[in-house]
Amino acid sequence: SAPGDVNFIIDSASIKPLSCNPDVLVKNGGFDDDMVSKYWDTWGEFVGLDIVPGFGGYGNALKAFQRRHFAHGPAQFFNTDCVNGGDRLVFHARIKYEKLGVTVS
Repeated sequence: SAPGDVNFIIDSASIKPLSCNPDVLVKNGGFDDDMVSKYWDTWGEFVGLDIVPGFGGYGNALKAFQRRHFAHGPAQFFNTDCVNGGDRLVFHARIKYEKLGVTVS
């Protein structure tokens, strides 16, 4: 999305149906898409997102910071056409907690 304080011009716009791959509901989950948090958003006020080195220094990871509530952090909307009512989903990720730059458990 464009920052709120800039003008932008749209040319050659089109719409097409979303493709659905139920095995890949999270988009850019490896954060390899142009080193940006593309498709990711935040839940809660003041939350920031940065791309940082991934687990063990390999690849990329998403860091959420300035969280003021336990429920605030990264968020992503996914295509609900890929799931049906009653479907059960499993979330999997490597998660590291830090406080003042120090890993905590």
